[in-house]
Amino acid sequence: MLIALLPLSLLPRRKVAMAGGGLLFGALVLPWVLPGWDQELMSGGGFLYGPIYRSASGGGAHLRELIRGRGEILFSREDGTGLVTVRRSPAGIQSLQINGKTEASTGGDMSTQLLSAHLPLLLHPEPLDVLVIGLASGITLGAAERHPLRSIEVVEIAPAVAEAAKRFDAWNGRALADPRVRLVIDDARGRLIPRARRFDVITSQPSNPWVAGVSNLFTVEFYRLARARLNPGGLFCQWVQAYRLSPDDFRGIVASFLRVFPDSTLWEESPGGGDYFLIGGDAPLRLDPKHQHEGSRRQAWEHLRGAGIDGLADLLSRFVSGPEGLRALSQGGRLHTDDDLYLETRAPLSMFRDSLREQLASLRRVRQPVLEILPEGVATSDPDLVAALRGRARRRDLRLEIAIGLKNADLWGLGDPYLAAGIEALRSGLAGDAVQPLSRAAARNPQSGTAHFLLGEAYRASGLEDAAAVAYAEAVRRDPDLAPAWNALGRSLVARGLADRAATAFETALLIEPGLAAARNNLGVLRLQAGYVKDAERLFVRALEDDPDLAAAQANLGLLLRRRGEGAAAELRYRAALDLDPLNTDARYNLAVLLRAGGRVEDARRELRRLLSIDPVDPDAAGLLLQIEGAGGLRAGPGRPP
Repeated sequence: MLIALLPLSLLPRRKVAMAGGGLLFGALVLPWVLPGWDQELMSGGGFLYGPIYRSASGGGAHLRELIRGRGEILFSREDGTGLVTVRRSPAGIQSLQINGKTEASTGGDMSTQLLSAHLPLLLHPEPLDVLVIGLASGITLGAAERHPLRSIEVVEIAPAVAEAAKRFDAWNGRALADPRVRLVIDDARGRLIPRARRFDVITSQPSNPWVAGVSNLFTVEFYRLARARLNPGGLFCQWVQAYRLSPDDFRGIVASFLRVFPDSTLWEESPGGGDYFLIGGDAPLRLDPKHQHEGSRRQAWEHLRGAGIDGLADLLSRFVSGPEGLRALSQGGRLHTDDDLYLETRAPLSMFRDSLREQLASLRRVRQPVLEILPEGVATSDPDLVAALRGRARRRDLRLEIAIGLKNADLWGLGDPYLAAGIEALRSGLAGDAVQPLSRAAARNPQSGTAHFLLGEAYRASGLEDAAAVAYAEAVRRDPDLAPAWNALGRSLVARGLADRAATAFETALLIEPGLAAARNNLGVLRLQAGYVKDAERLFVRALEDDPDLAAAQANLGLLLRRRGEGAAAELRYRAALDLDPLNTDARYNLAVLLRAGGRVEDARRELRRLLSIDPVDPDAAGLLLQIEGAGGLRAGPGRPP
């Protein structure tokens, strides 16, 4: 290569021809002589996953082996937009990367890809014409094809992605072969601006807004353009990846969306998964459950069921908030506009920051009951649906708790493909699907407690408490320093009535990880139940110092203070718990009991009605409200235990 750097002007005239010949020789021959680029390293996503690779390797020189452990490359092509790669992991999960960043997979991403199509299409009463922005694996497109649509247009900016999507035919149902589909290789905005065609549903699934060239699909101007291309009654769905966004940046996206779609709703792929869907139209969203049972939708529901989304209640349980809650969430949010594309430069600051816990806490404060978008009187007309929603709400809280505990999951998963597959399934709320890969991971790593701990969480989320208890015990036996596993073991011992052993487990967790607020709160509950009020109060207060967003500790302090006769202080704690978690029915019920005991009957009635708007079949709340309205509120209930 040195001859190519030699200035021709400094060579004698008779050697210019020789030098030129050398340059030509180098240009033609050297590419064949020099080694080619290592595809695995080039598509390994070191810019994004580098810190995880480094942590997993202990700082050693094992980067190449770790990247190669991600799986076999099935497809690799570079076009004008980037390097497009398809991999298959040793666990059998197939994924698509662009410039090393995973954009789609047949693992934990499946429910997100399916919901990007099914959610807005099922919320629309009768969609016919659909636009999909972003092809990726084609799984979203394939989901749209399960609906009785007239036409589907899909816009993809990267030509190589259209070829890569065919590698996912087994999962997308050969989506590109559907005669209703028109694939357009173009920029989405460039496609929409000059054309006046309108659609019933537009679903936009771009990459993260910090990826170069993507942030202009999250601006006020783009949302206005999309709304102008909707038919009357049409819906626009925006996928937002919150797991690598700061709460401020997420707030800005919501504020920008609300500016154009003031009646928006927010939905989640799964509790704690980090993927969200903003849905907006030209009117408030209303869903009639009866329409979901029509024969024309049967194929779509069967498709969702195959991905672990079992029926209408399961879909509705993914509702996070309506316009009122989103306005509260977006308050102070900076609008993202074409003249102020701040996400492209500011969002990368959160790339290596685990912001999901903050996101979950801020969203928990604005959660609203899904009954707000259902017809009035649904508790009477469809009691089975309401009962199913109640069960899903309990599962949601459990899955949120599990998701928050996965803070080191990326590091854990890198060492074993089966562990990674199990973590993806847990994050997506597919606890049943997580059991098999986590069992394989436990068998492959006999000295590791992590796989057994996560296996226990999968069993717990599936309602298999006895199996979970065995897995937790095995986890702490194999890794005595795994604090979350000790806390989980303590919970399972409490459920079996073994309070003394549970207390020892919680204390062990705190010795290992003193800042584990959940374990401190759990130990406080045991102390309170045993009558050690001062110890319990100290534990609850310290838990809140370690985690100010722990609503359970606030509610438990409220119960403690009420029992001690400090009604005003108890009310403050109950209201603090409800500020953190408005859907906490136990805290709201106990607040109502407190208010009634203090003679504030109207305030108690108001809280009970709010509770019943969340859970219309709550027997305690219904009974207490009946007492208040029938007996004038003369007798206070006992309150619910922690």
